[in-house]
Amino acid sequence: MSDDLILAIDLGTTGCKVMVFDERGNALSRSYSEYPLFSSRPDFAEEDPRDWWFAVEKNMRGALSGANIPPGDIDAVGITGLAVGLLLLDGDGEPLRSAILTYMDSRAKAQRDEMISKVGKMSYPEMVVYSNLEWIRENEPRTFEKIEKVMDAREFIAYRLGAGISHDGRAITPERLEELNRIFNVPDELFGPPHFYDGPVGHVSDDIHKRVGLRTGIPIIVGPWDGMCNVIGSGLTDDGLAMDVAGATEIIAACTSRKLDILTHPHLIEGKWLVYTSEALGIAHRWFRDNLVGHGASIATPTLNPYELIDLMAAKAGGGATPIFIPTMKGEFMKPHMGGAIIGLSLDHDVNHIARALLEGVAYHIRSTIERIEDGGLEIKEVRVSGGGSRSRIWNQIKANVMGKTFRVMRVPETGCLGAAMLTAAAIEIYDDLIEATEGMVSISEEVEPEPEISKKYQKSYELYRRCYDAVDGVLHEKEKNKN
Repeated sequence: MSDDLILAIDLGTTGCKVMVFDERGNALSRSYSEYPLFSSRPDFAEEDPRDWWFAVEKNMRGALSGANIPPGDIDAVGITGLAVGLLLLDGDGEPLRSAILTYMDSRAKAQRDEMISKVGKMSYPEMVVYSNLEWIRENEPRTFEKIEKVMDAREFIAYRLGAGISHDGRAITPERLEELNRIFNVPDELFGPPHFYDGPVGHVSDDIHKRVGLRTGIPIIVGPWDGMCNVIGSGLTDDGLAMDVAGATEIIAACTSRKLDILTHPHLIEGKWLVYTSEALGIAHRWFRDNLVGHGASIATPTLNPYELIDLMAAKAGGGATPIFIPTMKGEFMKPHMGGAIIGLSLDHDVNHIARALLEGVAYHIRSTIERIEDGGLEIKEVRVSGGGSRSRIWNQIKANVMGKTFRVMRVPETGCLGAAMLTAAAIEIYDDLIEATEGMVSISEEVEPEPEISKKYQKSYELYRRCYDAVDGVLHEKEKNKN
C-alpha cells in the first residue's frame, strides 16, 4: 500500500476510540469500547487505568482487523485523550490508585483556592495537578509516600506501548514545573522529562509487536489533550470558525488571530488563539440512555442503537411544548454545586418529550457559551460539529435552529483521533506543518442551515432556559451552603 498509515488512539471520558487513517484523512477503520466512571461521592470522578489499557489493546486489535491490513503496515502511532487524568505510579510502573479525572472532579477545590491565593495565576493543568497532589498528601498520606511517578492519561498509554515516562512540556513548561515543585514541596523526580508534539516520545516495543502486531520501533507521538486535537481535526485555522464536539464532554472552541480578553489558549498554529470551553453536558445523554431508554418507548426496535432510539423518541415528541432540561448533571468546573433539572413536567408529557428536552437543553447551553464568546468580541461565522452526537440529524438541526447559525458536519466525526493523526503526519514529515495537514486531511460532509420560523420560536424557549438555569444555580448554591 502506497499511503502512509497512522494508528490514532483517543482515550476519552467514557470510552476509547482507535482508528486507522491514511495520509488523506480517510478513516479506514474504527473500534470503540466503553469503561466505567466511578463517582463514590458527588465531587469525585475516577477511572481505573487498567480499564483504559484493556480498552486500548482491545481496540487496537479491532481497528487493525477492521482496516483489513497487516498490522505491520502501520507507520506511526498518535495518541490523544482526556485531560487531566492524574495517575500515580509505584516503583514498578503500576498505578497506586484509580486515576482522578480532574476536569470532572472537584475534591481539591479547597487546595486549589489556597494555592491560587499563594501563587497567583495558575494555568488549568498547573491548578489541577498540584491541588490534587496536595489532596492526596493530606487525605491518603500512605499513597503519597509510595509515589514514584506522576503521569497524565496520554503519557500512560504511550508508556505502555513502549515509550519512557514523560510529561507534557507544553501544558506545564519545564521551567514552571521546577518552580511549582519548589513552592509546593514536590520532588522533581516524580515527573519524567518533557515531551512536545513535534516528534516521537518513544517507539513501539517488541512486547507490543508480539501482542498486537505493530512493527517494533515505529514512532509514538503523544499530542495534546483530546480537546486540542479536536481543534486540529475540525480544521479551526480561520477567524470565527467554531467547533462543537458532541461527546460526553461538550467542547466548544473558536479560533481567532486577534488578541482578545476572552482568549483561553494559544493555538498550536503560530499567530492563532483559541477561546476554549469544556463541560460535561453530553454525560446527560448517556444517563438518559442508561436509565430511561426503553421505559415507555413504544418505538423500540432491535435494529436501532440506543442513541438512534433517542432521536426517534425526540422526533415523535415533535416541536411542541417540552419541559426545560438543564443538562449540567455532573456540575461545572467553577460551579461544582450545579446539578441537572427537568422543569415543567406535566401529565401530558412522556419519555419522548424528555428525550427532546434533553437535546434542546444541551443546545440551549451551547448557545449561552457561544453568546459569551461573541460578547467578548469574536463573531462566530460557522460551527463545525463532530463527536458521536454529530451523527444525529435531528440534534444538528435543533442546534442550528436554537443558535440561528450554520452547522457544518465533519466527514470524520472522530476529530480527536483525526487531529492526533494530523499531528503525527506532521511529526513524521508526511506534511510540512499543520496548515498543510489541514488542507490534505480535513473535509465537511453536510451543511445544516437554521430554519427561520423555528429559530424564532426557539428564541423564547431559550430565554426561559436561561431563567430556569439561573434559578437552579441559585437554589443549588444555597443548598450547598446550608449543607456546610
